[in-house]
Amino acid sequence: MWFEGCWSGKGKVVNGPEYDNKMCFTKTKDKTYLFEQSFVIPASGFGLTVETGYLRIHPNKEDSSKGKAELIVCGGFGACLTHEGTYEKGKIDLNSTGIIRTSTAKQPFVTETKRRFFNSNGQLLHEMDLGSTAHEIRPHLNAQLSSEKK
Repeated sequence: MWFEGCWSGKGKVVNGPEYDNKMCFTKTKDKTYLFEQSFVIPASGFGLTVETGYLRIHPNKEDSSKGKAELIVCGGFGACLTHEGTYEKGKIDLNSTGIIRTSTAKQPFVTETKRRFFNSNGQLLHEMDLGSTAHEIRPHLNAQLSSEKK
């Protein structure tokens, strides 16, 4: 798949800091990928968070270049999110379908997310919208990443 491997580059939290972003999709078995992502503020080396989980791809029987996508991801802020959506050549579009929090999860609580991954001229673009107990869903971050393949 076009997204397989590790990617790194710069990202920006809307109305917030810029960050170094590393994202890896490692195939673990047919149609399942380990997803790992880290966000670090470059000047301080301070880690904003790390996310890990699994991306599962379910091709359409009629056309395997598109189908259903599922992402399960947990972050260091005390929440795990499930997402469902679609993929097609060069694009994955996901909406959160469930959120589980620990009793000490960071507030304000995340209530909804949308994630988009795009292949643009060989670069991986990542956009995320986020809703919380403090605001409706709105653009939250975006990143432009390059493949680490040499």
